[in-house]
Amino acid sequence: MPEDKVELVVARQTGNPVEAEVARALLEDAGIAAVVQGAFLQDFLGYGRLGSGHNLIAGPVRVLVRKEDAARAAEVLADMDRPGAAAGWSEDDAAEPGAADAPGDDAAEPEEES
Repeated sequence: MPEDKVELVVARQTGNPVEAEVARALLEDAGIAAVVQGAFLQDFLGYGRLGSGHNLIAGPVRVLVRKEDAARAAEVLADMDRPGAAAGWSEDDAAEPGAADAPGDDAAEPEEES
């Protein structure tokens, strides 16, 4: 009986293994199965990352998802490059330096003494 083959596509690629793991976690949190390919090879093979952002021998780290999940994965990962996205900041929080030291912190401002 032939096995069903799963076609994987690249949802994100980077030279940073930590960024790839964050992307994988975001995808899995959204119910999308994902796997990271090549994370451990970035500094294992000689030459390190030599200005390219990834190991020239191993290539970039890739986050792979099933082909049928690719569009949804792109939506989930769309905000990853937005400043403050990982901390849960809104675009307004990221645009105003110091406006939100801790997103969601609704502590009242101290009242001025008269």
